[in-house]
Amino acid sequence: MKIIYRFGADMVFVSTDIVADDYQPKSGETFVAVPQGGLMPIKWTGAAWQQATQAEHEAYVKAQQAAYLAQHPDAAKQAGPSDQDKLNATTSLQLAQLLADSKKQDALNAQLTIGLAQVRAELQKDDTKAQAQA
Repeated sequence: MKIIYRFGADMVFVSTDIVADDYQPKSGETFVAVPQGGLMPIKWTGAAWQQATQAEHEAYVKAQQAAYLAQHPDAAKQAGPSDQDKLNATTSLQLAQLLADSKKQDALNAQLTIGLAQVRAELQKDDTKAQAQA
C-alpha cells in the first residue's frame, strides 16, 4: 500500500489516499509526500511541493474564512458578554470602589481618633493643673 497525493488544476494540494502498490499515478497525482507543517496552500511544482509565502498563506486563510462564513452566516455573529456578565462586571467595579472608599474612611477615622485622644490628653492636663492650683 502507498499514499498518493492529489493536487488540483491550480497545482494546490487537495487530498491524500491509500492505493495499491502497483497503482500508477494519474494526472493531478504524485507519490511525493507533502512536507509536514508547511504554510498553506502548498503547490506542486512538477517535481516537488512548495509551501506558500507568509503573504500567500495569510490571503489563503482569509479566503478560507470568508468561504466558511458565507456558508455558515451564524458563525459570523460573535457572542459577546451576556447581560448578566455585564451586570456582574458593573457590580464588581462598584464593590471595588466601595472597598477603596472604606479604606480611605478607615484611615480618616484613625486620624480623628488620634486627634480626639490628643485633645482629651490636653484637657486632662489642664484639669490636673487646675485641681493642683485650687
